[in-house]
Amino acid sequence: MALKEDMTRITINIKKGENERLKELAEADNRSVSSYVRNLVLREIEQSKK
Repeated sequence: MALKEDMTRITINIKKGENERLKELAEADNRSVSSYVRNLVLREIEQSKK
C-alpha cells in the first residue's frame, strides 16, 4: 500500500501476547490496529504540546 506524500511509516516490535491484547483493544474501539496505534501516538503528541 502506498503512503501519501506527507506520511511516513513507523514499525514497532511487540511481544506476541501484547499483539493479541492490542488487537482486542483496537476491536473494542472499532478501529484497525494501525488506526488504533496512530490514534494513541497522536494523542501523546497533543498532550506533550501542553
